[in-house]
Amino acid sequence: QASGMLPAGGARVLIRAGDYANAPADSASPVLLLDPALDSGDSEASPVVWAAASPEQGRPRLLGGPVTTMSRLQPCGGEAPSPRPGSGGAAAALARAGWRLPAGALCLDLVAAMGGNRSAAAALVGPLGPGGLGQCSWQRGEVSWAGRPLTLARWPNTFQAAAPPAPVPDPRRGRRGAVSGAFPSTVTLFNWTHIEAVSSESSFRAEATRPLAWAAECGGEGGDCWLHGFWKYDWADSYVRLSSVAAAPGGGSLIATDKATPPVYGFEPKARFYGVSLLSELDAPGEYFIDRQSLRAFILPPEGAAPTDEVAVGAAAAIITTGAAAQGVRSHAAGAGASVAATRNFRDDALETARSRWEQLGEAAAARRAAAGAPVPLAFVAFQGLQLRYGFRGISVGGAQGVTVKDVDSAGMTHVGLAVEGTGNVVDGANVSLAGCAAAHVGGGVEATLQPGGNTAAGVVAVGYGRLTRTYTPGMSWGGVGNTYRTSSIGHAPHNAWLGGGNNNVFEANQASLLCFEVSDSGAWYSGRSWAHRNNTLRDNTIANVVTMEAPALGASSIQAVYNDDQLSANSFLDNDFVNVHAAMFIGGGRRHVVSGNSFRDAGLAVHIDDRGLTWQKSSCNPINGSLVAALDALHYQQPPWSTAYPLLANITQDHPCVPVYNLVVNNCFQNVTTFTDVSPEHQSQWMETYANNTS
Repeated sequence: QASGMLPAGGARVLIRAGDYANAPADSASPVLLLDPALDSGDSEASPVVWAAASPEQGRPRLLGGPVTTMSRLQPCGGEAPSPRPGSGGAAAALARAGWRLPAGALCLDLVAAMGGNRSAAAALVGPLGPGGLGQCSWQRGEVSWAGRPLTLARWPNTFQAAAPPAPVPDPRRGRRGAVSGAFPSTVTLFNWTHIEAVSSESSFRAEATRPLAWAAECGGEGGDCWLHGFWKYDWADSYVRLSSVAAAPGGGSLIATDKATPPVYGFEPKARFYGVSLLSELDAPGEYFIDRQSLRAFILPPEGAAPTDEVAVGAAAAIITTGAAAQGVRSHAAGAGASVAATRNFRDDALETARSRWEQLGEAAAARRAAAGAPVPLAFVAFQGLQLRYGFRGISVGGAQGVTVKDVDSAGMTHVGLAVEGTGNVVDGANVSLAGCAAAHVGGGVEATLQPGGNTAAGVVAVGYGRLTRTYTPGMSWGGVGNTYRTSSIGHAPHNAWLGGGNNNVFEANQASLLCFEVSDSGAWYSGRSWAHRNNTLRDNTIANVVTMEAPALGASSIQAVYNDDQLSANSFLDNDFVNVHAAMFIGGGRRHVVSGNSFRDAGLAVHIDDRGLTWQKSSCNPINGSLVAALDALHYQQPPWSTAYPLLANITQDHPCVPVYNLVVNNCFQNVTTFTDVSPEHQSQWMETYANNTS
């Protein structure tokens, strides 16, 4: 790279099996930090590849936090949670009240785990944060056991339930529709308590008396107790900080929350919630609590725990990401160390050699950036056969070109398993499990010019995501123009499988199972609120078990396999298999959709279409000042390239603009379906829709 050229065919950094991490005190930094101007390949034929040297002998693990074993934790069951009860924090408050840690509890000293650096340990224990709709607000490192994140102490507790069985393929579709063994046999579900009455914008009365036991640890400005709930709608969750608890006249609990952490959309009677980050609720195997004052983690080991089990705290903001040259010493030190041996702490001489070399190469990188006159994207880099553990994000790369992520295993990230945005990137065969928020994001392209991103996500397995933020954190976040999402397995999550918006994207030969089990008014595939986003195709996918497993509290359950929300139009749904779903195809006011060749089995409703644009949503699609038209105007939709790509869109304001016209529902088959369509023959005629050859 110093000479400005790579060897013919590019370069490969082969990483031996073993664990790779920063020094404990530096755990929050990326393990692999790449400078786009310095670390990029030259072309698709000349990439830079970071790969497992011998995958058959074991994959290298990039660890975003300090690691120990169960045998090194200190037994503390039966003890006071704080040796200094006069100090602040939950542990000291409970110690003053005479509370003792439960039998079998173990303690982890975070300061010691972070190499004696108290500041680094304190950085692990940020607030949970309220966040907004779909936002990953946690700023706290999680404790993991044997590779799986533990549960922050809460009430009511979670429980395990059997997952619905995978569907048998419809014989009328040949081999299509089969679901592989990617999905677990069980699923983690939540128990909840409820609001009885709302007192103010920041307080309410709860039906349960259990919260009264939290008063000792939750009062005051320094309290670290939180509530997580669906406060107004059963499709929108957020966190609020608990300020105080008192007995309510006549029974129950009066709960006051911090006005600085308001709930999304406000509080509503009957809303469901649970308390979390509660040391006094450390009572179930697999739970933990971190005291922010003493910087100790209290852990109840999961069932079946063994002394050799690995215990870790996630710290890295991203395990693999990009940054400027001055920040990149660690990545090149890691590369140097990897070429020698697998070690947790790289040798001083290797570090010094890498640091010296970095200074020389950094000058070349700076010159390259100056010549470009703009940020240089990471280009033609591949990551193959790596395991990523214990961080907030696994891979986070934006504005990339020709980046490949192949056979990478990202597990237990607090925020997102992997995210790649840009042009011509490929995510192939990634396994993303137990992400706190979204499992993966792949997208790119330019909406204004309809320039395709040309990104591909294939063979991705995304399961158990949405652990911490339950809604709008999908298995595959998508967006942009001209991208392909195929042959992936997504599911076992409380909300969406696919969530996004864009144009000319293709979703094909995917399988999704057990989605939206905790919500209402949601969809496994969801997009909406746009007349601009269109011409997306879902073809030959299987979407199964879109059913509620936790009863919603704020209205009747209504969940869909495919949800075209709020006027979304002109998409195609071809040859898909829908099995065991509440409703399969939902079209909320949109037009020009094609629903053809699909199989609907064991469903309450196969096809729903409504005319919300003529009723409660009339203002949005108003041709004079509606928000949908304003968004089109910003894209100059009546001029090329939009007018040539979508000629029927150019006159939408004159062609029945608020009516769900021209939808085509043909050549579908259905079995054990309560209602094929809820559109009456009169409306089919009025809306100029076509229904033909739909057979049972």
